[in-house]
Amino acid sequence: MSSSLDRLHAGPVLARNSVLNVGISAIPMGVAFIAIPVLLSQLGAARFGILSLAWVVVGYFSFFDIGLSRSLTQMVSERLGADRSYEVPGLVWTGLSLLLVFGLIGSFGILMVAPILVQGILQIPDSLQAESLATFQILGISIPLVIISSGLKGILEAEQRFGSIASIQLPAAVLLLVAPILVLPFSHRVDALVASMVAVRLGGLFAFGITAFRVIPKLWTRPRFVSAETKKLISFGGWLTVSNIISPIMVYIDRFAIGALISLSAVAAYVIPYELVTRVVRLPIAVTAVFFPAFATTHQSDPDRTGLLFDSACQTILLLTVSPLLLFFLFAGEGLTMWIGADFATQGTAVARCLIVGAFFNSIAQAPFALVQGLGRPNLTARFHAWELPFYILSLWVLLPRFGIVGAALAWTLRTAADAALLFAASHKLLPSGQSGVFHTILWTGGVSVLFAAATQPTSIFSKGVFALIALPALVGLGLHQAGGIEALRRLMKRSPTGEVQ
Repeated sequence: MSSSLDRLHAGPVLARNSVLNVGISAIPMGVAFIAIPVLLSQLGAARFGILSLAWVVVGYFSFFDIGLSRSLTQMVSERLGADRSYEVPGLVWTGLSLLLVFGLIGSFGILMVAPILVQGILQIPDSLQAESLATFQILGISIPLVIISSGLKGILEAEQRFGSIASIQLPAAVLLLVAPILVLPFSHRVDALVASMVAVRLGGLFAFGITAFRVIPKLWTRPRFVSAETKKLISFGGWLTVSNIISPIMVYIDRFAIGALISLSAVAAYVIPYELVTRVVRLPIAVTAVFFPAFATTHQSDPDRTGLLFDSACQTILLLTVSPLLLFFLFAGEGLTMWIGADFATQGTAVARCLIVGAFFNSIAQAPFALVQGLGRPNLTARFHAWELPFYILSLWVLLPRFGIVGAALAWTLRTAADAALLFAASHKLLPSGQSGVFHTILWTGGVSVLFAAATQPTSIFSKGVFALIALPALVGLGLHQAGGIEALRRLMKRSPTGEVQ
């Protein structure tokens, strides 16, 4: 087995990089816990709702990278693992050129759509329409920055340079939350706040670019556009594009439905618990970002090792997410009251609890999602999303008018459960050596579902505290001593460079 391949998925490297990537996600969560109430109190519900919807639009239009960022990670990983690093510079320049082109198309798209959204679709007061339009336009211009930065980050992920990524992404993620607060003494206009965030993204782009050129020095040579690589990148990214188009719709359509059918204030009441709860999902995403290149490099040469990696990824995600989600579920009402006040907490508690269950399904789905794409089958994830979209829209259509924002949360949870079931079924079929991870996760899912149901019974802070003191240590102990996960991790860390277990 090549030295490049050893470096990409050696156990200690993956463990260290997983910790780094989790740190990148966890620290901004703490900053957001402070920043969001400040922004809400200073901007008011309507302006905060505009800011939330603007983030949504930019997040959706980032699909114009047509899956190239993920394609770059997968293809660079394969080239490095096969000792064909001489092909990487041409591949990178080709990918970045394509990202720039599609990023400019995305910018044009947002600039065209912004007036329609502001003046026709969203219920934005006349007094806020001018700054709302400027907000969408500024964010539209930033699309190429977001897309190219994502591509450069993907290249560094393929090289397992998560230390370098952390040194850039962590301060950038914190500044994206802090910069708008620093602008508040001078202006409460949403477009001014967004301009400060775009400046942060520009700095991140330069930092990622400099780092990528340092890691791959041959990029300094004359840029080369390799037409053969274009076909391969777009072929792999084509199916990813389907997911990238549909997935943001499923992530954000609930907010637009609430804004169109109820009000911007209701969007804020929904988004606040949503942002808090779903930030936990960033932890498993951070873990699978490390495992994805390893899946891509090992599945052909050593499928047994891929199964071992998959089992370890599943166990790590469960250990990271189950306890904090259960704790959030128990104390959702008290936490929201302390964080943003009783008015929002009254509406937000039921929403938060429903979303927490959905966040659990979304979390455990990250490992099979990365595995299926790492095995070169993005067509499956695209088909799953295409099947889920009409189911989700129908759920929103039925539940939102009847239950308000709680109905929107329930529809999202049902969709995430269906997605997790499909992804684990695909993993079971594609990778027989990964069936241990599938089996363990199914067992955990049943047990955690029972715990969530039981956690609805305690009503006082005392009874909730007793429940937590009993359940949380038991969960941690069971996870640490579960034979399959610990044995998989032990074998992963002790496996020799030749692929033999020491």
